[in-house]
Amino acid sequence: MTKKKIVFGIFLLVFFLAAIASADYVGKSYVCAPDEYSVEKGERKEFHLTGRSLERFLNQQIEEGNLVPFRYQTDSLKDMEHIRYAQFYRGLPVFGGQIVYHLRGGIPESINGEFYQIDEIDIIPTLSGEEAADIYRLHLGKSGLKEKTNDRRLGIFPVSNESFRLAYEVTLTEESHYSMTAIVDAHTGEILFQYSNIHFDEPAIGLGYNYHGLSMKLATTLYSDGYYYLYDEKRVRPYNHYTIHFKKGYIPGDDDNYWDFDGTLVSAHALVGFVYDFYYKFFGRNGINNNNLDTIVYVHNNKYKDNAFWNGESLNFCVPGKSNLQPAACLDIVCHEYTHGITDYTSDLVYAFEPGALNESFSDIMGATAEFYWYPEGEGLYMADWYIGEDARPYYSIENCRNLADPNTNSQLGHPNYPDPCHLSQKYNVPYEFDSGGVHLNATIYAHAFYLLANGGKNRVSKIRVNGIGIEKAANIFYTAWVYYLTPYSDFMDAANALLQVAYSKYGAGSNEYLQTIRAMEAIGWIVN
Repeated sequence: MTKKKIVFGIFLLVFFLAAIASADYVGKSYVCAPDEYSVEKGERKEFHLTGRSLERFLNQQIEEGNLVPFRYQTDSLKDMEHIRYAQFYRGLPVFGGQIVYHLRGGIPESINGEFYQIDEIDIIPTLSGEEAADIYRLHLGKSGLKEKTNDRRLGIFPVSNESFRLAYEVTLTEESHYSMTAIVDAHTGEILFQYSNIHFDEPAIGLGYNYHGLSMKLATTLYSDGYYYLYDEKRVRPYNHYTIHFKKGYIPGDDDNYWDFDGTLVSAHALVGFVYDFYYKFFGRNGINNNNLDTIVYVHNNKYKDNAFWNGESLNFCVPGKSNLQPAACLDIVCHEYTHGITDYTSDLVYAFEPGALNESFSDIMGATAEFYWYPEGEGLYMADWYIGEDARPYYSIENCRNLADPNTNSQLGHPNYPDPCHLSQKYNVPYEFDSGGVHLNATIYAHAFYLLANGGKNRVSKIRVNGIGIEKAANIFYTAWVYYLTPYSDFMDAANALLQVAYSKYGAGSNEYLQTIRAMEAIGWIVN
């Protein structure tokens, strides 16, 4: 068996599918790695095709059923359409095989993604899907795990740049707080890859006091029993929003719509509404799936403490523990978890290693942006700054908070010799068993690049200074790259290429926005071609 991996790095402005224009090439990779940095996907090969060759290649794959459109995304603010094609081999999905067309005004402008050229592989499994699930259940060592059988898939998994395996994708869950997905070899039962799906969010207006004792307006519903409940079924906002007391198992109610008995419920319900409004007003986005998906919020989840998570179906805010954290009270954390949901419906970055770190980074970036949208800039409770989680205690505190402005000032590992990284040379290469391969540890590299592009500043390691272009422009560049360009197994290099392509497409080659995006990538360690 032989294998060729075609990396559609970025294809620029040179072809039309209906009437292909001639061009020398349509492939471009903007960045290359410094010597000390190990690229997770191994050797990168630029892929050059003339316009007509590209047309023939892609049309052939579509006609043969090897590329199948599965998601259409519209960025109406930029007159852009984005069509995602999933790769198949002899009717089976190729895990991670995905390319994305980007069209402006109906005309293709660029393509990115990955296509795996598979010459031959046995597609008859030795194991059944049930056996694969049992093997993974035994591997996890947890009894009582249930399989989401509707999510099980048999497909082709690229193990490395040298081989493919026929494998099952299986997901095991326990209630709402535990969900793991694995790629299991369909012949040997070997666990090839795994990741968590828990991402550690008649009309009436009520008034309540939040976790910190401040008053907030609430979207509630007056029910026929005369009580007001913490849900809004498309009356105040155009989506169904339910806030549920996890330990008691019901939607809380109040007889006078004056919510003064549980500040955590008030904070969670109000801030999720703030986040919906932020995404709508800032990006023109309609909720988590851009189609006003029902949003379910669980508060007082006692399965974990001092934490919050998105589990693929709901936002969950846990009870305080030793650190006395109440994440439901903190806008950037609420937006962080909400953004994990958006990632699920867009790039779908898997929650492990570099894709998982990009997933976490995007959530931090949007959390900070939401703060600057809603709060005045400054220091203290309900002020916008570059820390994540500073409002989660009963008082303002930056202790153990990730710092987008200067990541090295914090250590998620709890030791000053192991600071949060701000540069590729500081990336932590850890096994999956430790922080899912560093999804939180390494999230600050791209979050810091966002800070540099938005605010301006100098990277501690490279000493390269970036002149900020403003948070609105920077957020739109990162949002577009993460939502419309990245794919499930995108790594750090893919993210750099996507950001540069977006900045180029939006502002042009000679623009300050594009030049500062280059500087931001250079500042965190990339060598820009």
